[in-house]
Amino acid sequence: MKKRITLYLCAITAIVVIVNLLLFKPTVDVLHYPDIVFSPYSDQSVGGSSEFNLDTTLSGGVHFTYKRNKRDGYPFVGLALKKDSGCFSIKDYALHVNAETRGSNTINVRLEVFSPGFSDSLNSRTFVFAQKVIHGETKNRIDKFIALDDLEVPSWWASGVGIHNDEIPVFDFNNTCSIVLDHDPTHPIGEEATIILKELEFVPKQTPLILFNSIIGVVVIVFFGLRFVREKKLVPVAAPYRESEISEPIRKNNEEEVITFLSESYRQPNLKIADIEQATGVAQAEIRAVISDKYGLGIKQYINFLRIEEAKRLLVTSSLQVKEIGYDVGYENLQHFLRVFKASVQLTPSEYRQKTTN
Repeated sequence: MKKRITLYLCAITAIVVIVNLLLFKPTVDVLHYPDIVFSPYSDQSVGGSSEFNLDTTLSGGVHFTYKRNKRDGYPFVGLALKKDSGCFSIKDYALHVNAETRGSNTINVRLEVFSPGFSDSLNSRTFVFAQKVIHGETKNRIDKFIALDDLEVPSWWASGVGIHNDEIPVFDFNNTCSIVLDHDPTHPIGEEATIILKELEFVPKQTPLILFNSIIGVVVIVFFGLRFVREKKLVPVAAPYRESEISEPIRKNNEEEVITFLSESYRQPNLKIADIEQATGVAQAEIRAVISDKYGLGIKQYINFLRIEEAKRLLVTSSLQVKEIGYDVGYENLQHFLRVFKASVQLTPSEYRQKTTN
């Protein structure tokens, strides 16, 4: 039984390990991604004068300082992070932003997503923009987890690509090509602001993994709980026995029947209590009582006792090999005979023979 339970546990452990390896998703560290490219942008590309400074070499994170300057149109400035090749596949992730701020404690976080059938891979303006403005809960500090479902497509983007809000194309975040940290739209024109980006990472939702491990945990608890309950129910209860007035002569006769049969038949290799019952007509409960009362042993112990006593006699009086003696007294398995003999006599058959014949 213990062996079977061990096998069950090994099988369950193997399944859990394999499924965890298949479902596990690592955190994507964008700042240290192998082919990440930092791309500052501003209204200078359209004749504006907003300023920015980027330094990725300083300790403590990526330093980005900006200042929006007044212009005829809307002044803008920001920092885009892009893979040098391909896009991020982050459908089942959340975005974590950890930054120190100076001058402004707000960042407009935007993801630019390629939508097949709508976006032009050569024109990033046709990528779907999904954004969320985040604010620090403490001064000069932003540490936020953003669920991708909380990002919204801004109406200004829809207007810019010539569609209505109800015509926004279907997209998913498995084709996220850029992560953009845009300026604080409420920060005063002409004033400087600094973002020290310490962490920018996509953190996987481990919901399927957690669900699977929870189910396995429940199954294991229920399985072993049921086994425990069943074993508790199977604890034998000894019923009181009261001898009748005529039980003594009957028991004496039964005792003789059982003892005689066993003394003649103990050499049978597969001798069972059912065989004794069938041969003597004595009920199994009575057979057990006879042997227990007379010798203080169980049926199997008494049969082994008879066999070992005969084996001891043959070891001293015959030249038969140990294996032959074991078979002769009823043991089909030599190793089993050796174990039982050693447990009973505290010597191996060979040691016993040597000791008693010298």
